[in-house]
Amino acid sequence: MSVAAWVGRVEKWGTFEDVWRARRSEAGIKKFHMTEYVARDGEYREWSEEKRRSVVNWLLGLTEGTVIFGHSLSIDLNEYTSIWPDFPPYVYCASQLVSAIAHRLEGMGITDRIFYVYDDGDLDSVDFKDAMSDIASLGERYRDMFRVHTIAPGSGTLWPGLDAADYLAWTGPHDPGYYRSRVHRFADFWDLRGEILKTALDASDPLRDPTALDDFPELAKIQAKWIQREVERQLEPTPRYCGQVSKSTVSRCTAMPVLE
Repeated sequence: MSVAAWVGRVEKWGTFEDVWRARRSEAGIKKFHMTEYVARDGEYREWSEEKRRSVVNWLLGLTEGTVIFGHSLSIDLNEYTSIWPDFPPYVYCASQLVSAIAHRLEGMGITDRIFYVYDDGDLDSVDFKDAMSDIASLGERYRDMFRVHTIAPGSGTLWPGLDAADYLAWTGPHDPGYYRSRVHRFADFWDLRGEILKTALDASDPLRDPTALDDFPELAKIQAKWIQREVERQLEPTPRYCGQVSKSTVSRCTAMPVLE
């Protein structure tokens, strides 16, 4: 799975949205979907090469002129759950993303709190939406730690910047590749797999010790909620019939942080 976000100033995102809305309208789309675009599926099926290049060039050109930086984090879900089965991967990835962004901004001398907008329009990312809601509900010490002002749901139609985040999230697990090469100069990529993932999770050892969660009651409550959800899922009856539906194997979750 992959989570990603671009960080930029409010006024910059305002300009991005005005221009990109117009370009999307000219292209005949209401929202940019990276998976379908790459697969030449759906509304992108009949696009010419010239139109494909033009639309993405506009998206990336606007993005580079808007953002301070981007951040993408990818993990192998099977590896993660084999190492840390008791802590929800969506909460881990979402918290690592906002933590990395806060740390990067601190290193740049930027102390503003961050307004996060995450895409709530993808029916395949219900767990990610819940994870972002959980982080938003954490106590003030966590909000201070992550320099969070607000974490709010949004749609790509109302928040066009989420189109750029969708592009970044898709590129996370696809390296090396043409699409990542287009943004690697102004985005950071964390690919947590194998020994790198083990090292990253070792750094979270205080939270992996159940007794240590006494010092983190908010996280303990979240963990208990997700464990109960997984138990309920396992108790659900198995369908007798199954229809096979083609779907991307990459769970893409996007957010658009905005500096005040």
